[in-house]
Amino acid sequence: MTTAFEIIDPNEPVDENKLPNGMEVIHHDVNAFSNHYVDGKSFDDLKKKQVETGAGIHFGVDFKLHPDGLKKLSAVGQAIQSNNCILQHNLVMYSFVYSITVVGQNEKDGLYCKLSIVPVGYTFKYPTEMVKGGVAVTYKPQVPELENVKWVHKDGTEIDLVREDNGLYSCQSMVTLNSFENFTENGVAVLRVEMTIDKDYFEIGEYIKLNLKEAHVAPSSYKILDKILMGEKVPKSDWILSAGEGFPRDFHVHGPVLADASIPLRAAVTSHMSIGKEIAMISHENRFIITSLKSKDMRVILTYIYHRRFVLPDFDAVSRIGKILSLLFRDDIFQFFDSWNVELIKNLKKLDRSDTLKTVSECVKALICVTCAPQGSLLGAYNVALIVAADAWQMAEAKGKKVKKEKVKKEIGESWPLIDDILELIDDFKCAVCGTEKMEFVEKLESE
Repeated sequence: MTTAFEIIDPNEPVDENKLPNGMEVIHHDVNAFSNHYVDGKSFDDLKKKQVETGAGIHFGVDFKLHPDGLKKLSAVGQAIQSNNCILQHNLVMYSFVYSITVVGQNEKDGLYCKLSIVPVGYTFKYPTEMVKGGVAVTYKPQVPELENVKWVHKDGTEIDLVREDNGLYSCQSMVTLNSFENFTENGVAVLRVEMTIDKDYFEIGEYIKLNLKEAHVAPSSYKILDKILMGEKVPKSDWILSAGEGFPRDFHVHGPVLADASIPLRAAVTSHMSIGKEIAMISHENRFIITSLKSKDMRVILTYIYHRRFVLPDFDAVSRIGKILSLLFRDDIFQFFDSWNVELIKNLKKLDRSDTLKTVSECVKALICVTCAPQGSLLGAYNVALIVAADAWQMAEAKGKKVKKEKVKKEIGESWPLIDDILELIDDFKCAVCGTEKMEFVEKLESE
């Protein structure tokens, strides 16, 4: 039996720089990347350069190579790798690292190494493996095909990195470890790598269906549901769904409609029995009390019962509503999250990024939704929220404005520690994206 985690003896001292996979983290005072966004423009407001061939989004990354890292290389098979660089455009991202691996040794040159660019993943600090209680990730941008990958030296010379069968892009000629050590003899050196990715790769619609079909609803049904949601008694209503708190608390509904909505509801209506601890049946009454829900949450439940449509809940309600949905509509639960994922993305795309406080606050709310949902279910919204928030944040910083945590909390209306964690996550992501230069390469027309 294998385990994904290292077993740690609590009586032994723990080395904080050692990872469970045996890798070691080397800390430096030098920032991993330099900020290339200081003009107040958006990540996606790109300069264009005409080229003979190789159109696409062109990236340049100034990786840092530290002498302390090279000191860890002393035998064949050992390797060091960099922080993740993020190649991001138009709401899609993919991250890469460089690795320097000792691949051989001879008497003349000593140890010699291979420089490679290694694909890492399509998100940022989000676990993508399947876990108990989570869902299979369906938002999975493939590794982009990198074109014209080059290691660019200060003197302008370039070394091509060629794609290998294992998906890495590597120098075909090996570099001696001594050469890398000379490269860093004056301290931290910049290892610049450039590459181009086809612009179409960054179309988010390629990875998530943004135009989901909705069930047809008769106009008269809208009127009935509106009255129910206002707490009014409608004709032929014979059951009551009650929220745990809020106003209106009681919602007058129709038994046949409840029974048609799901197997658990049909069983509850016909047998007059509770559905778990969360949905209590009142004896001698046709009434359920959903104890954990607030009145405003009932729109999500009742819209699906009456219209088979999906309503995005408030950012602080995803967890409690999700529990009820899993009891009532277990066969359709993933459709709710698919719809919420799309709705969140559409809402985030509409934000005016020049309004920093509003944009960052709305993105934080979206990320709270993500953390309260099953792992993997809202990954598309997670990525988009990070990108939009980081873009608004960096544009404000370039203009001398600061994003203050207390103002964000006030805008959201909550002071949860989770908000601090999310803001730190956004800041980390922002720094990583700002470390990558990009422009659009446009092929010259024949007449030009």
